[in-house]
Amino acid sequence: MSRIAKRPVELIDGAKASINGSEISVEGKNGKLSLTLHDAVQVKEEDGQLHVSPKVEDKPSWAMAGTMRSLVNNMVIGVTEGYKKELKLIGVGYRAAIQGNKLNLTLGYSHPIDFVKSKRPVRPIWWYPVPINNWLVKCLQKSVLSVHPSRIKVKVYVMLMSIFH
Repeated sequence: MSRIAKRPVELIDGAKASINGSEISVEGKNGKLSLTLHDAVQVKEEDGQLHVSPKVEDKPSWAMAGTMRSLVNNMVIGVTEGYKKELKLIGVGYRAAIQGNKLNLTLGYSHPIDFVKSKRPVRPIWWYPVPINNWLVKCLQKSVLSVHPSRIKVKVYVMLMSIFH
């Protein structure tokens, strides 16, 4: 049995949840996120808490209930506090600037590297320059926040490999 699924999800800072069949939507001060629940899982709202439980008491259903509970908890945190990650550019002459919907990276090549931000309204992501050569990336979804900066790293790495091979 999943111990994670047994813990309720607190609706913090005025977050509101609406359950419509197998879909759950969470709305807060930063926006709105929704998730389609797995068929083996059910969610109930009681006293400002969301309780995730399996429909059938077997091991795979409890595991899926734990996964769904974590995803719902991430949604609540995303719409109330948001997620953020700080990126650092380390190198002589390295610069980054936002030009429209592109992140322009100058990394010592003969040309700049442009990284286009996602335009999908489902996955909004924001870039903020912090002090010199630092960037703060904010997003509502934890999964998107971990993927977006890694795409930049992969793009830069591929360019490095193409130059040196």
